Amino acid sequence: MRPCGMHRQGFITDIIGFGQHIALIGVSVAVVVDSAHYYRDTNIIQDSFGNTYHESFRFRPGIWNDFRYDAAYVVYNLNRSYSTFSADIVIAAGVHSNAEFMVEVTLDNNLTPVRSVDGIDVRTGSMPIEVDVSGVTTMTITVRGGPGIRGIGTARGDVRLVNALLHNND
Repeated sequence: MRPCGMHRQGFITDIIGFGQHIALIGVSVAVVVDSAHYYRDTNIIQDSFGNTYHESFRFRPGIWNDFRYDAAYVVYNLNRSYSTFSADIVIAAGVHSNAEFMVEVTLDNNLTPVRSVDGIDVRTGSMPIEVDVSGVTTMTITVRGGPGIRGIGTARGDVRLVNALLHNND
């Protein structure tokens, strides 16, 4: 369940109440345990399709000429307090058209992703991601460059999570 109207494009750091005892809470309330090339951005950003967002979670994986890829990631402490994580994955305006990315979500230090979305580029538009996090202590989100990035030189990608929410079914 997603908020609608002004909440969808607005700040998502507030608790938003709904019927049936469901609360949607912005991901920014979760404690960041570890991260690299990641930060919360409260400036208005535009995706590759011209949609604007007032808050995003920015991942900047490295892309190098010798085909090394420097992953961007964040580890959140969820403290077993939530039932579902949901967000939309977008590419910020201005990212090279040949750049391709993959987003993986792992839980509680398990190396096998519970959710993986690949083939993300400037042409894919917003891609939803949803993960059951019931009973989960930590959630790791990792963004990597993919094979479609050849020939663009040294750069950093700009993958964003927008409308990022933790659902609590208390």
